Amino acid sequence: MRRGHILAIDIGLTNCKTVLFSHAGAMISRASVPYPTTTPGPGWVEQDPEDWWDGAVRGVRALRDSAKDALDSVTAISVTGHMHSLVCLGPEGSALGRALVLGDQRGIAEAKQISDEVGMERIYRLTGARMDASMPLAKIAWLRRNVPEIHAHARAFLSCKDWVRHRLTGDVSTDPIDACGTSLYDIQQRDWSPELMIIAGIRAEQLPHVADPCEIAGDLDATAATALGLAAGIPVVVGGGDDVEVLGNGLMGPGASVEHLGTTGSILTCADHPVYDPQMSIELYPHPSPDLWVLGGSVTAAGSALAWADGVLRPPTTNRAGITAQSAPLHPTQPLVFVPHLSGERCPAWEPHGRGSWIGLAATHTTDDLRQAVLEGVVFSLKRVLDRLEALVGPQQQITVSGREGDDEGWVNLRANVYNRPLGLLTSPEPTALGAMMLATVGIGVYNGLDEAVACVTGVERLIEPDSALARDYARLYHRYCTASEATGALLRRWTVELPDGRAT
Repeated sequence: MRRGHILAIDIGLTNCKTVLFSHAGAMISRASVPYPTTTPGPGWVEQDPEDWWDGAVRGVRALRDSAKDALDSVTAISVTGHMHSLVCLGPEGSALGRALVLGDQRGIAEAKQISDEVGMERIYRLTGARMDASMPLAKIAWLRRNVPEIHAHARAFLSCKDWVRHRLTGDVSTDPIDACGTSLYDIQQRDWSPELMIIAGIRAEQLPHVADPCEIAGDLDATAATALGLAAGIPVVVGGGDDVEVLGNGLMGPGASVEHLGTTGSILTCADHPVYDPQMSIELYPHPSPDLWVLGGSVTAAGSALAWADGVLRPPTTNRAGITAQSAPLHPTQPLVFVPHLSGERCPAWEPHGRGSWIGLAATHTTDDLRQAVLEGVVFSLKRVLDRLEALVGPQQQITVSGREGDDEGWVNLRANVYNRPLGLLTSPEPTALGAMMLATVGIGVYNGLDEAVACVTGVERLIEPDSALARDYARLYHRYCTASEATGALLRRWTVELPDGRAT
């Protein structure tokens, strides 16, 4: 095995992580730099791409303090990042304004118009996902209508990780995972859809070249190298959207799933052939390994719902850590139910105007009861995704937990009991960065392919088995949750009046 280290840069929705790995997958050091999100209008969610770059620069320089020797022996760089973001690359290489990120809903009217014009089922068959305001296609259509000068002058429309890699190398490309996240990519033809490009009013040259995620996109240029404190010429691979965490979780075949519980939440599984959901709830896109496919469903509020509840329910005089840092109670809070659709919901209901609710609230309930109901509601929302996946591809034998660091035992056990599946705790606390790292090791020839890299690098530290009695109790409460979620959605649809711009009142 070649000696050296891999630098992985992970552009998240709240912070940039920079992680150094050995070629064998051991984490040497890491840093995290937060950046702000702005909401300048109703349904608008933006970030400044320069903050991503600043986060990467500051993060890499922080690594020098803790791992100088390892940083001096970096043999490749790989970038990953949150999906469904839109950065308009200007002619001179800078971003044209702020990036529109995942939660941005300004394109609701455009998404509806596109769905009506093309047909939701056709869009789903072409792209593997429903048309939704979060998709860059809807955001590009919004720009065309509202900010035509940016739409016309954009050299390229990029994801966050592709923009950061452009800063590293000057390269303008993407990978199939991020391409699928645009609603502009034909997953069967493995190319941009001419039909959808016409809908967006963009030219083929405004979309990045789609390359294998392990391919060398270019070398670290001198300007970027100076900013990062690295040597110029280091190979930089194409990388992949943050669903490369399937690699970090060891997902290389059917029968197991991955839970992602970040700002948003998702359950992902694997298939050896394309599987379309008749309800169009589950998204389909290529696995980083070319012979496999990933199926996944996402919920809009996971960690964000926990953070909201912690801020709302925490007495202002306390300095207590967040609600998941406490020991989560093991027993369900019947009959109190929390529906966490604070900013709409994606799977399985696809309710862009959805809202959250507590059902069963009584004068006897305490703030601790409310907190536990929030914990349970987030996991119940993910359980609905799991149910839908299992209806399509069969039972999942195990669920590995992505991003488990800091999870207390009660919180982990609660999830195992709700899912009623063994929960695998990963050996690596950074599976997304680890997945990006593996792309680089294959790209520079450390491993012969992703299957070899996954076999050598990933592992499960231990299994958390569900408690059968508690699983039965949670099954009863889960049934109430499903009823509450559906009833809340129906009530809100009756109440909601959609305005001409797609907003709701």
